[in-house]
Amino acid sequence: MQFEAPGEARLGGGMQRIHTLCAAFVLAAVAACATTPAVPAVPFAERFAAAQAAGNPYAMDAALTQLLADSSLDTYARAETLHARGTLRRLDGDNRPGSVADFEEMLALAPDHPKAEDARAQLDMVKADAEALQARLAYMLTLQQWFDTSWALGERDAPAERYRASGLSPNEETARRLSEAGYLCGEEGEGPPAQGVGDAREWLEGLTWCSAPEPAPETATAEG
Repeated sequence: MQFEAPGEARLGGGMQRIHTLCAAFVLAAVAACATTPAVPAVPFAERFAAAQAAGNPYAMDAALTQLLADSSLDTYARAETLHARGTLRRLDGDNRPGSVADFEEMLALAPDHPKAEDARAQLDMVKADAEALQARLAYMLTLQQWFDTSWALGERDAPAERYRASGLSPNEETARRLSEAGYLCGEEGEGPPAQGVGDAREWLEGLTWCSAPEPAPETATAEG
């Protein structure tokens, strides 16, 4: 059996302590590198104001929808955002069923919210409006009447596609809606000009449909 000399034992113990200290230092350095500084959260009031200043009604709707996707919103903030989007959809946002859903969700979530009474009053009005619009679809309508009714009920793709397929020129208000919702673009659009049959309309100058029409499905032919 071999025994370490006293000096060797002290040297070995010292080396062990050095190794331990080095390992601890390395672990601390790795932890410091792995920990990124916390980014201060943007206050709800600022995010809410930014969403309401997003631009046209359809951009505002998208911004408020993105805000509602944040699961960290507290009850008050979520109810406030639902009230704002419900009001927008009842008025300029052209989405009556969406407005009904927003007010109903808000009132179920926060029935004592400071804006709850206003939400109840708006809910009664927009429910009646949505029912009247839905009933209108049962009648024979012109393209413009059908477009306006469907658009107010929150439909987007079908009304836009039917207008484009018709070859007719949208009136000024319809062109505004289609442009703000992303269906009409400038000269960079991939689709045909927005100007259709009939006299040239100044509000359509330089506007094109943003996307090209979907190709028609091939019709199978019977072999003789």
